[in-house]
Amino acid sequence: MKKKPIKENLLLKVAILVDGDNASSAKLGQMVDLASHYGAIAVKRIYGDWTRTSLSHWKEPAGELSFRLIEAMPYVKGKNTTDIALIIDAMVKSTETKASRKGPLSDLCWPICSCIMPSTSG
Repeated sequence: MKKKPIKENLLLKVAILVDGDNASSAKLGQMVDLASHYGAIAVKRIYGDWTRTSLSHWKEPAGELSFRLIEAMPYVKGKNTTDIALIIDAMVKSTETKASRKGPLSDLCWPICSCIMPSTSG
């Protein structure tokens, strides 16, 4: 897919939704850079069970880049609570209308971000 010049994309709204359980926090800046080529970033969220100490590495880069940490605590062992919360939000955001009433949120970058942010932990 050929990228459009940034000026043309400023009217598009982009959501960055990250699965904090399965992505690397070290690549968060790269993800923002990539997503900004597709439009104006309107939503920045990272999903995870923030009571787990293994996700503490997200807090500093998330704060620096103004990401909202979304709690997705597993209520049933073995279920993909984080994935489900992220997908539900993606579906809701894709159908919401913009404040300008020009249409739905144009792009969702979470599939792109999943590709450039593979987990580096075991």
